[in-house]
Amino acid sequence: MLLLLIKFLVAVIGLILIMRHLILGVVQHNNLQIKKSGKLLLVILGFFTLAIALEFALKQFRNRGLIMYAWREAPTGGIWLKLYDNQEFHLGYLPTDKEAEGRFKFHGDTLFLEEYKPNGLLKGGDRTSLIIMNGMLVEIDRKSLGTLEITMNQVKKD
Repeated sequence: MLLLLIKFLVAVIGLILIMRHLILGVVQHNNLQIKKSGKLLLVILGFFTLAIALEFALKQFRNRGLIMYAWREAPTGGIWLKLYDNQEFHLGYLPTDKEAEGRFKFHGDTLFLEEYKPNGLLKGGDRTSLIIMNGMLVEIDRKSLGTLEITMNQVKKD
């Protein structure tokens, strides 16, 4: 979210500066101003290339060690859950960009989630539990997540 805001501000400010230098260059017949606008355009393109590469690298880092992915589409967005091999989870609600992180553990076919910092995503407090049933994760108390479809499962059974 922060990177998106930074990209937006750079685009707006960069566009204003490029237009300023172009207009000054044309009105004053000053090639130096036109060259400045070209250099500024190259700097902004370089920034966006770097920002896109950073976003890609962060996404790859977040998906490292992914062992389970489950989600549910809703009329106005959706809910997704990622489990990682280091016993951490990442939970998100779309389109709000609200996210939660925490620890998980399995006990048989039951998955227990506990948030690091409760932020209201899990409506029963900071923890919930789900059962794996027919390729689905079904929340036991059905307060927060309901039912999520498992689309990737590489969890090793003990």
